[in-house]
Amino acid sequence: VKFVDRQATHDAFLHKELLISGFGIYLQEDMTSEGTTNLEDNQYVLSPLSFEAKFRESDVAKCIEYPKYLIHSKLQSLSIKLSRTQLELSHRLASVVTPSTKIRPLFPEYRPLVPVSENAQEWWNYAFRCVGRLNRRRSWMEFYLAFQKRKKYLQLYKRHAYSEETSWLNGLNEFELSDLRRIEGDRSVGISGLMLWRSIADSEYEKEKQRREESSIVKRSILSNIFGSSTSKEKECDDIPITLSADELSELEGFTLDADQRLTEDSKYCDITFVLGSFQVHLLKSEHEPISSLDM
Repeated sequence: VKFVDRQATHDAFLHKELLISGFGIYLQEDMTSEGTTNLEDNQYVLSPLSFEAKFRESDVAKCIEYPKYLIHSKLQSLSIKLSRTQLELSHRLASVVTPSTKIRPLFPEYRPLVPVSENAQEWWNYAFRCVGRLNRRRSWMEFYLAFQKRKKYLQLYKRHAYSEETSWLNGLNEFELSDLRRIEGDRSVGISGLMLWRSIADSEYEKEKQRREESSIVKRSILSNIFGSSTSKEKECDDIPITLSADELSELEGFTLDADQRLTEDSKYCDITFVLGSFQVHLLKSEHEPISSLDM
């Protein structure tokens, strides 16, 4: 790999390369006693192949003798061979991997982890909560407990995530950290619920941070008006943190690229080359007799 200083020269190029060697897919059932097979005897659906791709980008805005982007890829051979036995085996594998469509328990986050014989009371509570969820009738106490759990988690998460970045948030002690882990491990709170709570906590932190920064700027301006200040307005403006959203950052990045890398009208934009040496498709019966084949 060669690294080029793109700022020191006007004719710099960015080079990237991708190499894939010996990639193949085989599907068979005849395994040895050790649980492995000889690679030479594998029944490949996709024969091992080698692929090469190269990419080059120019930094100049006027590309007359060469294109701005140059893409060259090469594939020596592509061979696909599928037998009836392999097709049936792939269907069996797909049926095992595919998620089951059988009846699942209602609201598994409420389902007890112990058998009915050990704790029947928990199973009665589970049935009561399921019926309430289905009928959209839930007790006010359940809503209140969920609200208290959410409120506590937001405060603990903000302190745990941002205590090292700010001075107005204290870190968690061992007891509070155990409470945070207990709420995160609560089966009644799903992953989507935790992610939503974290997003709310992040938003609250950003708003509080912005409010404190604005309050600090107002205090500095009042003190400077009363007692005077030796710092200039330009320095005060430089101290104010500037925060941009993801859309604003992408827009700014696109504007910079357009301003620096806009091609002239007589420039070459892109040159793409793809070379395929050979292409084969073979469909076989169970006895490996050909049904249909295609060679190019």
